[in-house]
Amino acid sequence: MKTNLSFIKIAKMLSWIAVASLFVFLCVAAFHRVDSLRTNQVQVIIDNENNNFFLTDDEVRKEIVMANPEWTGKRIKDIHIDRIEKSLKNNEYIEDAEIYMSPNAIMKVKIKQKNPLVRVNDLGESYYISDQWKKIPLDLNFTKRVIQVGGINPWFFVPKTARDSFYQKRYIRFLDYVCSDPFWNRAIDQIYFDQNGKVSLYLVFSDLLIKFGSIDESMEKRFNKIVNFFKIVPMTKDLTRYSSLDFEYNMQVVAKLKTN
Repeated sequence: MKTNLSFIKIAKMLSWIAVASLFVFLCVAAFHRVDSLRTNQVQVIIDNENNNFFLTDDEVRKEIVMANPEWTGKRIKDIHIDRIEKSLKNNEYIEDAEIYMSPNAIMKVKIKQKNPLVRVNDLGESYYISDQWKKIPLDLNFTKRVIQVGGINPWFFVPKTARDSFYQKRYIRFLDYVCSDPFWNRAIDQIYFDQNGKVSLYLVFSDLLIKFGSIDESMEKRFNKIVNFFKIVPMTKDLTRYSSLDFEYNMQVVAKLKTN
């Protein structure tokens, strides 16, 4: 009886080994078959999840040709997919690119576009800042409605001193907060950072300058303070007499009259 049980176990083990070996063989054969195929078709898949339309299919196809002009008609293993991917990732509007081959030898190109959070108009320059805190140049064919920002210095992208790093972190914290909040992302039209790191705002529904103040632990409370103020004090003719409202101070709002 024991001999029979041992024989059955060995037979099962050999069967599993045979199945696994066959599977590996088929996989290797399939890979070799795909690699030996020739391709002249490309399918471009652009991620427009954030309603960004910087790139078209034709522009991506041109980038592919520039990276490898003779890719069409070649065997898949000779196309240098890594070179094409690297070229695409160097595009100023592309966050990531992935290329893979389908079983029927179609080169599929997946593109993730950079996502602008704000637009900077400062020091004679105009560009977007992405959600990865990188520069994105403006595009002639597509403009995204985002908050306008002033007071962004070059050190924002490459801090050179401890002071630069301090303000960079605070600016990022502030911009990330307003851009990730659905209400404030729609309500704020412009943001300005002064040389001392203090913030001023213009809202889309008012021409009043909102002096927000420093970026610190009370930031969220001050945003709530602004909301409550406009709920309590409606936009009447009285408010049009003022040029600015200062919310920096605790338990009060300082209004400045317009000078005629």
